[in-house]
Amino acid sequence: MHFWKTAAVAACVFTACALSAQTPAKNLSQFLKASCTAPKCLGKTGVLSASQRHMLQSNFIALEETRRAIKQNPGWAVSAQFEKTAQRLSQLGLNLPAKPQADASTAEKENYLRQLNAALYQESQALGSLVNEKPRSLATDASLQHKPAQALRIQGTSRQAWEEILRQQQPNASWGTPNWDEVRIVPAQEFTNVRSPFYVTTELMEKVTSNPQISEEELYDLILSEKDVADVAKQQLIVTLAGTSSVLTHNFTRLYLYLFGQVPTLQVKGGLPTADQALEKYAVSLHKRLIKKLEANNGWTDQEFEMFAEASVYLPAAKAKAVLGAVTYLEPTAALWLLEHPLDNAVSRRIIARTQAIRQQKDVLWPNGNIQPKTMTHINFKRLQLERLQALQAYEDILTERLNKLMNIDYNTRHAERILSSRKEGASAEEQSERLAGNIMVSARNARVQKLINQTHVRLQQTQEEIKALSDD
Repeated sequence: MHFWKTAAVAACVFTACALSAQTPAKNLSQFLKASCTAPKCLGKTGVLSASQRHMLQSNFIALEETRRAIKQNPGWAVSAQFEKTAQRLSQLGLNLPAKPQADASTAEKENYLRQLNAALYQESQALGSLVNEKPRSLATDASLQHKPAQALRIQGTSRQAWEEILRQQQPNASWGTPNWDEVRIVPAQEFTNVRSPFYVTTELMEKVTSNPQISEEELYDLILSEKDVADVAKQQLIVTLAGTSSVLTHNFTRLYLYLFGQVPTLQVKGGLPTADQALEKYAVSLHKRLIKKLEANNGWTDQEFEMFAEASVYLPAAKAKAVLGAVTYLEPTAALWLLEHPLDNAVSRRIIARTQAIRQQKDVLWPNGNIQPKTMTHINFKRLQLERLQALQAYEDILTERLNKLMNIDYNTRHAERILSSRKEGASAEEQSERLAGNIMVSARNARVQKLINQTHVRLQQTQEEIKALSDD
C-alpha cells in the first residue's frame, strides 16, 4: 500500500511541476494574442502564475473534450443539446460560427461542422502553446460528414427517445435533428384496412402484439405460419417490421407492438434499409423454417417447395445457389449453416466444395434420380454451435461489464454537472472561468458517453438475442 501512496504523491508532484513550468516571456505575449479564451491581461507581469496556468489548462481540457465528442458524434454539434455548450464556449471568449437552424440543409450543417472544427482546433493550439500541451490532431472533413445510417442508429436507440415515447404514451412520435438524424414513427395503417391487399387479420395482429419477449426469428415464424393471411400481406408485414428494427432495434419494435397494439413504421429522409435488405431477412427466415421442417419430416409439400423457390429470388444470387445446392444434396444442417453465415468462411467453403463434388457425381451416385438419403458433410455442427454459444456468452459478460462502467461514468458526469451548475457566491473571475470550462467539459463528455452507451446497449441486445436463439435450438 505504501508503494501506491508514494507513486500517487510522485504523480501529483510531477503534474504540479508541469503546470508551474513557465512559457518563455518573449513568447508569452504572442501566444496570448493568438488565443481567444485567454485574458490578455494575464501577460502584464511577463509570466503566468500557477492559478492562471491552471485556468488556461482547464480551458484547454474543455476544448479538447469538446473536439473529441464532436469527432465521435458530429450530430451532437448540430442538435439542440449543443446550444448550451456553444453559449458557454462563447462566454469563454471563443468566436464560433453561426449555428444553422434546425431545418437547415444537411450541406449547411456539414459546412458549419467544418468551421467549428477549425475554430476549436485553432484555439486548442493557442492554449496548448501556453500550457505546454499538444492538442489532438485536426479531425478530417470526412469524419464530420453526415452518415445517415449511423446517425439514425445513434438517435434511434437513445434511451431519451424511448423514455419520451413511454412518457407520452402516444404511438406517433418524432425526435432528433431535421436533415440529420430525425426519426418519425407512426402506426402502419395498411395492415388494419380490410380493403388493403396487406390486410392482416385481427387474430394474427393479436398474436404479433401480445408477447413483449418474442425474438425476431420467432416473430417472423409466427407470421409465416399463419394460414388465413395472404402471402403478400405476410411478406409486407415482415418487410415493415424488419425496416423498423434495422434502425430502432428489434427490442424497440417488439416493445412498441406490445404497448400500442400496432405495427410501427418509420418516416425518415434517407438512411433506411432498402426493400431488398428487408426481403433478404424475410427469405432467410422462411428458408430456415422450411429447412428445419425438412429435417424433421424428411420432405416438403408442393406448396412448401414453391415457397422455398419463390423466396430464393430475394437472396443474393451466390447465397441462393449455395443454399439450394446444399438442401438438394447435403443434410439440412449444412443449408442452415450457409443461411446463417458468410459464404467465405472456412466451414461454408467446405460445404460448397462438397456440394459441387456431389453434383458432378450425381448420375453415378443416384442413377435412378433418387437422391435420398442426403450425403453427410461430416462437420460437427452441434459442436460448432456450442463453441459459438460459449464465445457469445463470454462476449456478453464483456459487454455487460463495459456497459456498467459506462453507466458509472454517466452517473459521475451527471453528478459533476449538478455540482457545477450550482451557484457559488463571491467566486473570483478565475474560479468562474474554471467553472465555465468544467461545464463545457462535462457536457461534451456526456454527449460522447451517451453515444458509447447506446452502441454498447445495442450490441448487448443483439448478442443476448443470438444466445437465446442458439440456446433454444
